Amino acid sequence: MVDQTGKVQSIGEGAGPRYHRVYAIDLAVSFDSAQQTMHEVMLDPNAFSPKLIATFEKTKGAADRLQVGDEFMVHISGPWDGPVRVSQVSEASFTLLTLNGHIEAGQIQFRLVKQDDGNARFEIESVTRSRDQIVNFVYDKLRLAQFAQTEMWELFCKTVAERAMGDKAQLPPVQIKTERQDPGTLKWIDVSDQIGAQGLS
Repeated sequence: MVDQTGKVQSIGEGAGPRYHRVYAIDLAVSFDSAQQTMHEVMLDPNAFSPKLIATFEKTKGAADRLQVGDEFMVHISGPWDGPVRVSQVSEASFTLLTLNGHIEAGQIQFRLVKQDDGNARFEIESVTRSRDQIVNFVYDKLRLAQFAQTEMWELFCKTVAERAMGDKAQLPPVQIKTERQDPGTLKWIDVSDQIGAQGLS
């Protein structure tokens, strides 16, 4: 039997429709100032994750830096633990690929974006689909996993903003956009309103 441990679980190996999701929050601080917070996210994403929903455990790589090839086990409430591997790192972004055993197949990127006014925006963008038909039923049909996922990354964004801005009372809303690819036409359809999410400007 071939050992599948650590194998990348590409989006092509998944089941059901593909989803493109973006979570974003504007930070009322300069891009340069927010880079320190982004550096903290890169060193320890677990410090920004809502612990009741998910925790990040680094299983491969040094504790004092983030590099391509590092791996995390994302422990999610319920039987949904999922391994991921770092595939890209820059000064203001990093990308994670799903590995064999993750409930999703695809990738997710965390990034800091410099806006026209010089301030920063923090974004999380994913393109994924369910691992198999069982997960697809829970995610795409019942949408239970979708709601939990939305809450998880929304809280993650808010924690980043709190750390960067230092003022919980003035946090801007998290903007969320969800697109579902039609299996027949392959066109992306905005379904943000179906999960109670605001459109992304």
